[in-house]
Amino acid sequence: MMTKEQGKRLDEILNLQEKVVSMWLDYWKDFSHLGTGPFWVIVSMLVVPLVILYFKIDRTKVFQIGFYGFNIHTWFTYSDAIAMRTGHVYYPFQAIPVMPVNFALDASLVPVTFMLVYQWCINNNKNVFFYGVITSVFFFFYLNQSWLRGI
Repeated sequence: MMTKEQGKRLDEILNLQEKVVSMWLDYWKDFSHLGTGPFWVIVSMLVVPLVILYFKIDRTKVFQIGFYGFNIHTWFTYSDAIAMRTGHVYYPFQAIPVMPVNFALDASLVPVTFMLVYQWCINNNKNVFFYGVITSVFFFFYLNQSWLRGI
């Protein structure tokens, strides 16, 4: 059972959240809509890795690689959502403005990259952890640059 104070505070948060979503939609319409270059860059970050994966995935190990990719997707999405909510990360350009994370990164670019690295490691008897760390460092420096903020 909620107290009156708790209900009042929750209503305040929900009202502010509605306002923020509305502001993000207005921002998207002004700066990140279908007619902008950054929108299409982000859409390509979503579609191109999936097309590459379709042609490059080792079909004999598709479930193993797919499960690995799903794990990467899940962990990356959760960490991205936490970083967004705490204000450590922001994406001024979005393909889907109501998503609290960058869907192209979380659902395609990062998981597919890790899946292909994983596939290469297991097919060539390489250390998955070592190459996973190298891939993580690459993404840290690559995505930490301001290119996503100012496409």
